[in-house]
Amino acid sequence: MNLWHPVSLLAFGVFCLGGIQAGETAVEITKPPLQEKGTIAPHLTSPPEERDDVSRSSKPHIASASDSLALRSGERAGVRGRSIASHINVGQTAPKSPLHSSAPAPLQRFDFSGPGMATTFRISCYAESQPQAEAAAEVCFKRIAELNHSFTDYDPTSELMRLCAPGTSYPVQVSPPLFEVLQRAVTLAQQTAGAFDPTCGHLSQLWRRTKRQGKLPPQTRLQSAITATDWHRIQLDPTTRSVTLQTGTLLDLGGIAKGYAADECLRLLKQQGLSQAVVQAGGDTAVGDAPPGKPGWEIKLRTFNRAGDADELTTVVLANRAVSTSGDLYQFIEIEGTRYSHILSLKTGLGLTTRIACSVIAPDCTTSDALATAMCVMGKAKGSALAQTLPDIEVRFAEPEPEE
Repeated sequence: MNLWHPVSLLAFGVFCLGGIQAGETAVEITKPPLQEKGTIAPHLTSPPEERDDVSRSSKPHIASASDSLALRSGERAGVRGRSIASHINVGQTAPKSPLHSSAPAPLQRFDFSGPGMATTFRISCYAESQPQAEAAAEVCFKRIAELNHSFTDYDPTSELMRLCAPGTSYPVQVSPPLFEVLQRAVTLAQQTAGAFDPTCGHLSQLWRRTKRQGKLPPQTRLQSAITATDWHRIQLDPTTRSVTLQTGTLLDLGGIAKGYAADECLRLLKQQGLSQAVVQAGGDTAVGDAPPGKPGWEIKLRTFNRAGDADELTTVVLANRAVSTSGDLYQFIEIEGTRYSHILSLKTGLGLTTRIACSVIAPDCTTSDALATAMCVMGKAKGSALAQTLPDIEVRFAEPEPEE
C-alpha cells in the first residue's frame, strides 16, 4: 500500500480520459501521427454535464481504418464520480514483416472506440494483424453491450431493474456477471463502511431530478431515500446464485459497472492472445501487459493549478494494474449559491459541497472504480486511513488550498 500526500492541488493529477456523444455507434481503428509507443496522451476539453449512471447504448460496429482518432468538443463522459476528457494516442505501428519470413509477425498497435454505459470505451492493443485486433475488439464491444443491458437502471427491462421490481422480495436467480458485480459491490460497501453503497438507487434518481429542476428536494423525500440506502438490505446466496432484496430496495451500479466492464474487456483480450492492452472507460482504466520494449503504459495525469483548473501533467507508468479517478473538476451544479458535486453523500442525500478529488490505483478496475468514489465521500483523513488497511492500493487526494 502506498499513500501520496500532496499539499495542494498543484500536486494532484486527474486522469484525462473521455467520451463521445451518447448514441454514436462508430468503433474507429486509428493510426495517429507518430508518437512514443505506449503512451496514453490526454486531450483536454470541457465536457457537458455527464449522465449519472450506466445507460443504454446502441451496438457499436467496426469502421474502416482512419488516419487519426480525435475527440470532438461536447463529448459525453462517464457515470457518477467521473470528470474526464481525453483520447488515447497510438504511436507508430510496427513495420510489416518481409514476405516469406518464418519469424513471427511484429506486433502493431491498434485503437478502437465505441459508446457504452454513457461514456466511451477505448481499447488499445498490440496484435500481429488488423483482422486479429478487430476480431478481439468486436468481442469486447459485444460484451460491453451485454453488460450494459444487464446493469443499467435507465431501462426498466434490464436484469437489474427486474430484480428491483416491486413484489420481488424473494430469492431471484441472476446471471453470473450480475451476481459477481453485486458480490464485489457488497464487499466494497463493507470495506468502506457504506461510503460506497449499491443500494443508493432512490438517492440517485432523486438527485438526477434535482439537477434537472435546479432546486433541492423536500427533506421528507431525502430522508425516505436515505433510509432505503443500506447495503445490508442485499442478501446473496452463492450456492443458488440468487439475490434477495428487502422491499423497496433500488440498486444503482453506476459507481462500479464501468470498472467491471473494463476488467472484462481486458480479460477477453488476454483470452484471445492480446495481453499487451489497455482499456479505458471514462475515468476508469484497466491496464494489461506493458507495450513491447516498455516497462508499462504511460498514463498522463493532468494536475490542477492554483485556480483549481486542469493545468500541468504528471505521469505514472502501469502494467497489470488499474486506475480510477473521481472528483468534481467538471461535474457540479450550483443551487441557491451552493456548489454541489455530482458525487452523493449518502448521509445527506445531496451532492458533496467540499471540493475534493481522488485517484486510486488497484489490482483491478472494479476495485479502483468503487474506491475512488467512496474515498471522495469519506474525505482525505478517513480515506487515507482506509487505504492503509487495504492490500496493494495506492491513493492520491487533492483539496483546494485554503483562501488567504
